[in-house]
Amino acid sequence: MSFGLKNAGATYQRVVNKMFAAQIGRNVEVYVDDMIMKSRMATDHLTDLAETFSTLRSYSLRLNPAKCVFGVSSGRFLGFIVHERGIDVNPKKVQAVINMQAPRTIKDLQRLNGRLTALSRFLSRSGDRCLPFFRALKNPKDFRWTAQCEEAFGQVKRHLANLPRLALVTLEEKLSVYLATSQHAVSSVLTKEASGEQLPVYYINHVLNGPKERYPPLEKLALALVLPLRQVLSKFDVAGRLVKWSVELGEFDIRYVPRTAIKAQSVADFIAELVEDGNGSPEQSEGAWDLHVDGSATSSSAGTGLVLSAPDGHSFERSFCFGFRATNNEAEYEALLAGLKLALEMQVDAIHVFTDSQLVAEQLSGGYEATEPTMARYLAEVKSLASNFSHFTLSRVPRSQNERADELAKMASGPDHGNYSEVKDLPFRAISVSAVTPAEARATWVQEMLLFKCNGILPDDEAAVRRIHRTQAWFSEVNGRLYKQSFSQPLLRCLEPDEAKAVLAEVHKGICGEHIVARTLAYKILRQGYYWPTMSRDARIYVRWCVPCQRHARTPRQPTVPLSPIDCAWSFAQWGLDLFSPFPPASGQ
Repeated sequence: MSFGLKNAGATYQRVVNKMFAAQIGRNVEVYVDDMIMKSRMATDHLTDLAETFSTLRSYSLRLNPAKCVFGVSSGRFLGFIVHERGIDVNPKKVQAVINMQAPRTIKDLQRLNGRLTALSRFLSRSGDRCLPFFRALKNPKDFRWTAQCEEAFGQVKRHLANLPRLALVTLEEKLSVYLATSQHAVSSVLTKEASGEQLPVYYINHVLNGPKERYPPLEKLALALVLPLRQVLSKFDVAGRLVKWSVELGEFDIRYVPRTAIKAQSVADFIAELVEDGNGSPEQSEGAWDLHVDGSATSSSAGTGLVLSAPDGHSFERSFCFGFRATNNEAEYEALLAGLKLALEMQVDAIHVFTDSQLVAEQLSGGYEATEPTMARYLAEVKSLASNFSHFTLSRVPRSQNERADELAKMASGPDHGNYSEVKDLPFRAISVSAVTPAEARATWVQEMLLFKCNGILPDDEAAVRRIHRTQAWFSEVNGRLYKQSFSQPLLRCLEPDEAKAVLAEVHKGICGEHIVARTLAYKILRQGYYWPTMSRDARIYVRWCVPCQRHARTPRQPTVPLSPIDCAWSFAQWGLDLFSPFPPASGQ
């Protein structure tokens, strides 16, 4: 087969893959006509050579002795210098870029980008460094080499003068991933630790274009984490955005830890993992954020509104309609708790809260005492969330200075709140309002699993202990909540018994409920992202006791036993005779 044909390279690659299927990855690496035979120990080298030659002989494949080198500790493979200590860049490729003059035409710039792409696995954050080059290529008819391009060209040359060596990894070896995001690119580096030093394994760089530039910082970090797993750990299925990325990340044993001191210059560029060129991110904004909250309760419904404002002027508005009955004071506390949770999710460090509720402001300042048990639990929950901020203040303001939050709260508690797409549902309270005291209440399965996951505490019941040991691998704790891992979905939130009843009612007969059967009801709840162990049994019981389902259910008309037909051999084989009692006499008889 001539190598001039289009499919010659791919066909030859499939042939050599089949030939060396038992050796590839162990002592042989093959890419088209580039072949390398490797041995970990010098004593095994002759044995590996004999095995390789035996394979070549069995397929009648001959080698060119002039192009073969044997018994070397390092060599060039696919344009890189490979040896036992790691992978080094080809000095000729680096020198070719260093010796280049500033591009004057679009062809020169394309040649420069091509050479830098070949070295991208050695370049830290090359997407940000080469961004001026990519922008210059967008308009080839009006090519301009700007001062920004010249500055970036000089920085790239200085960086190429001291490229790191990529370390080798082995199976079961723990790797660390450092992430960095900016407005126009995401970058990451895989590192390993050897002899107290962090060695780079692979650099990943990805330039964001179009809609990707508008990704929130959290999605950019998730993308920066998914990319090295796809490229280095051979995870090739493209899953999409944040929710699907969590499925991909769930297949790997990843442990998230705070970053410690940088031990190598090769990862120094990843110290600031959230670098925004534009308006900045919450972590970098100076000053405190402002949170305006308000709650509204009517005889039919209740809701809350909140406005979270950043120091740079950006604001985030939320409006929630409660799925439970609440008083006006409870609605004010629910608004405050929802706003604090939103601020914590956005990693706000300092916050000023403004409310028009005198009760909330006085109870937090100590002017009023929370004598009611529900208010005391709300107050304790607010103080618990407030302790997560480095600076927290709450001030009471007139309603005229809290107009926008008041409008959002009234919109959520109004009779036509379902007509507004901005209004979201809040089905559960932020606190537990059970009438049973904690000493009398028995721990639920969620609480037992959380105690084991967080503190390693097991319940007294032996059956519960066996259940926890049998199923604990499927559960994980995230921000104080219990989630269950799924095969083809993101993490499923585990529900308490009271929450499970509310979800059953909402899915079965809520605003989008169709009074579906028990099996479909359980599957639909599972697809919505909820889980509890007895959901199938609870769905059957709930449907069985649903009055509209029983009233409008189909009544079976088919007899319980098959009918027995009476066979007739011939016509008039059987006769029937009806006997009538004496007829009543008519008048005149």
